[in-house]
Amino acid sequence: MKPVDTLLLLVLLILLTAIAWMFTSPNVQSNIVQSFHSVCVIGIVILGGFGFASVLTLFLTPVLYDLLARLTRPRSANAQALDAALQPGE
Repeated sequence: MKPVDTLLLLVLLILLTAIAWMFTSPNVQSNIVQSFHSVCVIGIVILGGFGFASVLTLFLTPVLYDLLARLTRPRSANAQALDAALQPGE
């Protein structure tokens, strides 16, 4: 599987899970207990948290990885430094 295909599959799974929870949670919660205000507040908190977690997973995490990758050296540079250190007599 190509990296792009894997990325698209990951995004699809996360979005489908988030959308399913966001659409079904209020309906289940309102049908079971309609008179308790605190349950409505808890439902809103759960939906907000799930949406926020989805945004973090899909957008912020890849950006942070990209920024951190710019601060590190490539593996080839580390391999060359190791080879240079292991050369006898130089």
